[in-house]
Amino acid sequence: PWFSEAVSTVSLDLEKADETLKAFTKDAAMFKIEEFAAASPYDFTSTDAAMEELVGKLGYSKFLEMSTKQLMKQWATLHPDPAAAKKEKKK
Repeated sequence: PWFSEAVSTVSLDLEKADETLKAFTKDAAMFKIEEFAAASPYDFTSTDAAMEELVGKLGYSKFLEMSTKQLMKQWATLHPDPAAAKKEKKK
C-alpha cells in the first residue's frame, strides 16, 4: 500500500509542476504565439488553435525554446503550402 501512495504522490507532484511551469510561462507563450501569428503562416486560423497544434507536436517546453522561424518550419510540416511546394519542385 505504501508504494501505491508514493506513486500517487509523485504523479500529483508532476501534475503540479506542469501547472506551475505553464502558469509562470503563460505570458512568454502568448508573446511567442502572437509573434508567430504576425508572420502569417499558411492555413492559420487562430492563436489558440495554432498553439494547441504546435504544443501537441513539440511539447510545451520545446515550443517555448523555438524561434518564430523554427516554429514556421514545424507549422509547414503540419500545414504544407501547395504554392510553396510547387516552387520547390521547379527548383
